[in-house]
Amino acid sequence: MAQVHSVGQPVNDSERKAIRFFEEHLDDYHHIYHNLEFSTENNNPYEYDMIVVHDKAIYCIEVKGWHGHIVGNANEWRIGDFVRKSPIMTNNNKKRVLQSYLAAFDPNLNENSVPVDSLIVLT
Repeated sequence: MAQVHSVGQPVNDSERKAIRFFEEHLDDYHHIYHNLEFSTENNNPYEYDMIVVHDKAIYCIEVKGWHGHIVGNANEWRIGDFVRKSPIMTNNNKKRVLQSYLAAFDPNLNENSVPVDSLIVLT
């Protein structure tokens, strides 16, 4: 079972459900940090639903409680009759911010030594 580290509180049931799922299905070597914030160099804040840390990689996870038939691309997703901005580009930006924080903390934690991947989780 993964180890959960609460930084903030989940803002909705979808986030709670995803945290619980990862906690129950990942092994002890995974650490889940949820509901935390990092800012860009321009002080633009990014809210992270979850960051999952393993000794082989780090995962920047965006949770969406979107249901039904979903089609789209990197820019927008159609969910039923609604069109929403795709979370892919924003989460990729969050991933880059996290990578820069890691490299600033320790230059050995660069993208070549510790891969950071972006995941979108639909609950």
